[in-house]
Amino acid sequence: MTSVTIASNEPLRRSGDTFATGVMVMLMLNIVQRLVGLVRGLGFCHFLSDVELGQWALINSFFVIGVPIAVLGLPGSFGRFVEYFRSRNQLGEYFRRVAAVSIVGLIASCTAILTFPQQFTWVLFKESQPYWLVVWVVVTLVSVTVFSFVNELVAALREVRTVSLMQFVQSVVFGIVGLAILCVDPTWTMLLPSFTIACVLATLPGLLVLSTSYRNEFRAGPQPLVSSLPVTKGTKKTRKKRQVGVFKLTLRSSPSMRVPCGLGSCPMRWRCGS
Repeated sequence: MTSVTIASNEPLRRSGDTFATGVMVMLMLNIVQRLVGLVRGLGFCHFLSDVELGQWALINSFFVIGVPIAVLGLPGSFGRFVEYFRSRNQLGEYFRRVAAVSIVGLIASCTAILTFPQQFTWVLFKESQPYWLVVWVVVTLVSVTVFSFVNELVAALREVRTVSLMQFVQSVVFGIVGLAILCVDPTWTMLLPSFTIACVLATLPGLLVLSTSYRNEFRAGPQPLVSSLPVTKGTKKTRKKRQVGVFKLTLRSSPSMRVPCGLGSCPMRWRCGS
């Protein structure tokens, strides 16, 4: 029986974190992250009025809904299809196509917001806002989208420690930078650059892991199948006989391929099935 092996230049694949390691890391970081979130929420309530807290809640809800809409929800499929294409050495091609469509959707969304700023702010706040605020919303939307894209990809690769670190850095940096800026200028609009800085810094660990540990997999294409048998005349004859035998067996077993000729001794018995 002919054995088929993959070419020897197949890149080595990095395995993700184990279940026990991921649970321990997520448990420890989530406890600290919840405490930081509690302190951050209390600080925001101290510096901002009820109206400003409501406005920040509205814009935060827009980010939650706007990010998946901007990228057409494609990064959400990473958890299902990354390992599928990775096992076929097509991770790079799959990533590039998803990234290209996501970038087009994000550019279209940002262009629509910048083109119709008054309509956008009226839908969110039911009042007009300055144009510089709309620009900051777009910048923050881009940073949150990139963070979410990288976070979903790293999570699909089972890098649990990196995912937990990214979320932890985002929460801590947003709390520290946000409270520091509110001490100087206590307005909710200052939370937009704070959130942008937090998302940018939190994306760096994920980009570092992807660029160092998975660089070869993103560059590699589908590997050709190489037969382990040398090509000789005997091998060619054996393959040809085997193919003819399979063809005969198919014709005999398929009723639709049988055409009885009614002859008692048909020289083409194997072909007409009589």
